[in-house]
Formats: sequence, C-alpha cells, structure tokens
Amino acid sequence: MMVGSDFAPCDGFDCRDAPPTHDRLSGNVTVSQVLETFRDGNGPGAQLARLHLARLEQELRP
Repeated sequence: MMVGSDFAPCDGFDCRDAPPTHDRLSGNVTVSQVLETFRDGNGPGAQLARLHLARLEQELRP
C-alpha cells in the first residue's frame, strides 16, 4: 500500500478514523512492478512511487 499523505496509524481495535487515500495492489508481483504500476496510475501514491522507483533503479545499476 502506498499512501498519498501522512497519517497516524490506529493503536487499538475501536478506530473510527477513515484511512487516507492510497494505492493498493496484491498478487505475485515484484517491487519494481508495483512501483511502476502506482507511478503510471497517477493515483495518491504516484509521487512516492516515482521517488522509490528511482532509488531502486539507482541501487540496481552496476
């Protein structure tokens, strides 16, 4: 899950706060595939996905 803003996670079982806007993907996919999907979807997590994808690609370069 990639959220589009800061949020305070709930610390109990009786939370009533609405979850922040977010992108969510499940399945057998790589981190790169998830980040690319979020980036290309231009949803709430797109900006963070671009940042993390760039960092990942930089680390993978020889």
